[in-house]
Amino acid sequence: MKLWIIGPTGSGKSSLAQQLGRELGLPVTELDACFWEPDWIPASPNVFVERVRHATSPTEWIVEGNYGAAADIIAPRATHMIWLDYTLGTTFPRLVKRCVSRALRKTQVFGNNTESLRNTFLSRDSLLLYALKHSQRNRERQSGYWEAHHGARIRIQQPKCRQALTRELHDWLLSTQAADGDNHRHS
Repeated sequence: MKLWIIGPTGSGKSSLAQQLGRELGLPVTELDACFWEPDWIPASPNVFVERVRHATSPTEWIVEGNYGAAADIIAPRATHMIWLDYTLGTTFPRLVKRCVSRALRKTQVFGNNTESLRNTFLSRDSLLLYALKHSQRNRERQSGYWEAHHGARIRIQQPKCRQALTRELHDWLLSTQAADGDNHRHS
């Protein structure tokens, strides 16, 4: 199984990928981890692309994220797609909570970076500002990935409790794998 999880910032892609990876015994790659170097410096395009190629070269994997530069590599390799198609009204409060929690706890993420309250609320590079400015454009891009995907796919438009969602998707993945990936279901 080669699973690509897409969705807006704050939709829970990373958490879902980690849970499914544990349950299914599959390696998980977060595209943010491929992209960010220490001190929030973006990886060079060549390094980023090579990291994505490496992550998607094994026979089974889970990749989560929506980077356009990675889509051309992931899309033709993915056998399954999950789209967490949540509205900005759903994801934005989650994103605020996550950013504040990470800043207060000084949680290390991608390339040993940490978020700060200053960058969360006052920086022009704020993830919150990015989510507000780009949510519609990103949704259109994700819709394009969805429409172009020819493998098994499922679109989740209403958030569910994490355990229920993971259980539903785990069962769906196993059933579509057994059915040779012909299942195209919307939820």
